[in-house]
Amino acid sequence: MRIVTNPGSNLSPAMLARHDIDLSPQKLVVDGISHDTREPVPLSVVDGWIAGAKQHPYVLGTSAAEFTRLFTEIGRDDPEILAVMTSRKLIQTHDAAVSAARTVATQARHPLRVRVVDTGITELGTGLVAVMGALGRAAGMALDPLGDMLQRFSAGAQLQLHVASMDNLIAGGQASFLRGWLANIFHVRPILTLQGGELAVAQKVSTRVDPVEMLSIAMTDAFAGRRVWVAVVHGGVPSLAQRLLATLRARLDVAYACTRPFSASVYTHVGRGALGCFVLPIDALGWDPPVPEGDGDEASA
Repeated sequence: MRIVTNPGSNLSPAMLARHDIDLSPQKLVVDGISHDTREPVPLSVVDGWIAGAKQHPYVLGTSAAEFTRLFTEIGRDDPEILAVMTSRKLIQTHDAAVSAARTVATQARHPLRVRVVDTGITELGTGLVAVMGALGRAAGMALDPLGDMLQRFSAGAQLQLHVASMDNLIAGGQASFLRGWLANIFHVRPILTLQGGELAVAQKVSTRVDPVEMLSIAMTDAFAGRRVWVAVVHGGVPSLAQRLLATLRARLDVAYACTRPFSASVYTHVGRGALGCFVLPIDALGWDPPVPEGDGDEASA
C-alpha cells in the first residue's frame, strides 16, 4: 500500500522519508509565478513574496489530472493507495483526488484501488493522520479498515489557532476589511477553530492575553483524561510553540507530540506570530499505535 498526502499536511522531509509517504503536487502562486510547495519554503521567503506581491499569493491545489498521473506512477509498485487529504471544504484537492481515484480504478491494463480520506482538518493535523496511516500499514492493516480508522482518528481532532495579526487574513479574503479594522481598534484577536471542516471563530481575545494559556486551557477542557497526539504549529515564534507544547504535555496525557513552522500555504493566511495546536485522541481507535520514533525532535527543527 502506498500513502499520499498533500504538502499542506506540513510533514518534514525526514518524516516523509521515514514513513514512506508521497506528496502530491501543490503550488503557491505569486503574481502569476507558481512555486512548488513540495519542498519546504522558509517563512521569511513567504514574507518577502507577500510584501512584494501586487495580489496576495494563493494556493493552487493538486488537480485531478495531476493526481491521476501520480496514482498511476506510484501504483506501479502497489495497486492500493491511501490518500490522506486536507478538509475538502478548505481546498479542492480532496475532490480532485476522488475524481482521479475513479479514473485509475477503470484503467484497462492496471486498475488501482484508491481510498481517499477527508481528514476535515489541515496543516500538521492532517500530517499526523498520514503518519498514523503509515503506522497502521506497518502493522498490517488492510486498505479499507485502515481508511476507516483514520476517519475516526481525524473526526476526533480539534484545532485552536491564535492569529497575532489580521493583515494576511484580510489580504487573502478570509476576513473583511471592516472586521479587521475593528479588531485593531478594540485590541482583540480571533482564536480560530474548525467546525464541519471549515474555519470558524471560537472566541475573541484581548491582544494582551497570553496565547499559550488560552490555547492550552481550551484543549485541556476538551481532552482532560484522554490519551492524545499533539501537533503545534507557529508563524516564526518557536519559543511560544515550545512553551505551548510543554504546557500541553503537563496538562494532558500526551503519547506523541511534534512542532513545526506553518506550511507556506497556511502561513500566507495566518501570518507572522500565529500559534496553533491540533489535538487528536487515540484512546477510541481500537488500536494502540506505537510512538513514531524521532519525528518529534526532527519536526521541531
